[in-house]
Amino acid sequence: MGSCVPQGKRDCSPWFTESPLLAIIAPYGVIIVVWCKGESHRTRRFILIAVVAGCVLFASGAWSSTETGDALQIEITRRGAGKQVVMSQGAKEWFMLIEVTPENAVILKQEKDHDRYLVDESETHDRPMTADDVDAAITDYVNSVKARTQKK
Repeated sequence: MGSCVPQGKRDCSPWFTESPLLAIIAPYGVIIVVWCKGESHRTRRFILIAVVAGCVLFASGAWSSTETGDALQIEITRRGAGKQVVMSQGAKEWFMLIEVTPENAVILKQEKDHDRYLVDESETHDRPMTADDVDAAITDYVNSVKARTQKK
């Protein structure tokens, strides 16, 4: 066996000094490979610690919590022959309820910012809505709220 000192180098270093591969970390089944061509052990250790800390923060949800506050949360539930949708983004909330009876259909819409109602309206239709009509009304409402929130 020959010397472990590469030509032009002064001493034999740990395995990660010669290899550009610094760390393989597998949080939650995701493999992260970090490549580093740093010259000092301190640089490599700093990068390794930074990557591990970043993975821990990401896995714990510390980064995603700020992003989810801005994301539009949508929950659609069936209520008898009608439907209800509740959407929220931060302190704002949008609500639509479609109640369908054999005689008519009632649509309630509300928009709330913190505890203040910006919109509170209802419509009564003199005929019942079909399942397709209910789905179309819910989809249109969700799309209109999405469009308004993306503009801001």
